Amino acid sequence: MSAYRDKEYDAAAGYFKKYYETYPRGYYVEEAHFYAGVALYENTPEPELDQSDTYKAITEFQKFTEDYPDSRYRKEATRLIFVMQDKLIEKKNMPQLSFTLTSAPILERAVAAVVVTTTKLAS
Repeated sequence: MSAYRDKEYDAAAGYFKKYYETYPRGYYVEEAHFYAGVALYENTPEPELDQSDTYKAITEFQKFTEDYPDSRYRKEATRLIFVMQDKLIEKKNMPQLSFTLTSAPILERAVAAVVVTTTKLAS
């Protein structure tokens, strides 16, 4: 739990997962499984970035809700799944930016203009 409190979410998810896999009948196995999902959720990036961690978190929560259908954490796990699905939809609906060689001169002029403006402001 200290890795989780220290916001080391990748490590925390690994520790929680190791616990519930090593001790499938352990006293805290349900909580460990839930918090593995929470740690993965906390590590999910903004929609414009790669969403691999979001898919991992959704998968973890889906497995949790299947394994513990009567859990007191089920409602929160389901809510977080919906939050992450909304993030994936937002990612899908974002305009795709592309950079082509034909736009390079435009970009060079824009950068030069910023440099000139910044230099004048600094003087």
